[in-house]
Amino acid sequence: MAELSEVFPCGVGDTVFSFEWDTKGSKYVIIEQKCIGFNVRANEGYDILLKGEKFEYFRKSVQYKVNWFTSLEEAKTKLESLNRH
Repeated sequence: MAELSEVFPCGVGDTVFSFEWDTKGSKYVIIEQKCIGFNVRANEGYDILLKGEKFEYFRKSVQYKVNWFTSLEEAKTKLESLNRH
């Protein structure tokens, strides 16, 4: 029997940072969300369930440090590159 040894980058209740498109400013902006749970799938990693201001979102584990971050500084660095394109 295989053992699940995934280490999550955050815990329930932690703040996570991702992005959304601001139509008024025509650029991406950082949004803060709260981790409210995980959906673990064998051999596929996990989804993190995030609660935002208006919606709940799923983010995939493979997208960690691509489109969601646990560090505001890392999110700001990614935001700069998103808005350069």
